[in-house]
Amino acid sequence: MKPADFNFNSLVRTDKPNSYLVCPKNYCHTRVDAEALEYKASAASLIAAWKEMIAAQPRTTLLASNPQQLTFQYVQYSRFFHFPDYIEVQFIPLTDHTCTLAIYSHAVYGYYDFHVNENRVKTWLKAINRQYPAS
Repeated sequence: MKPADFNFNSLVRTDKPNSYLVCPKNYCHTRVDAEALEYKASAASLIAAWKEMIAAQPRTTLLASNPQQLTFQYVQYSRFFHFPDYIEVQFIPLTDHTCTLAIYSHAVYGYYDFHVNENRVKTWLKAINRQYPAS
């Protein structure tokens, strides 16, 4: 699935406990695991920080991006079994100096992921929050 094909507004989740979704309030029309924070940063600044943080992640590759929609799709492989998880991210400008994001991390295979996707999203957001504390 290419980011151009991925739309957070039309995302339909399964009941499988192998994904984690963070979205701004009233942005996604499905079950959300956590509400996205607002950052005191332009979308361009937050994207630059995101790319820097992602570059340090093991076994993570950018699959596709759509600069017009500010969307990015990644794959990260598990360490031992090399199972792929997909991660879609969209940066959402609110003003020239504030933005938020939506992020969906989900397993490709299996029913249960032992909170891997949840932990990944929380860890990545903590890294971003250190550089751009959310309001």
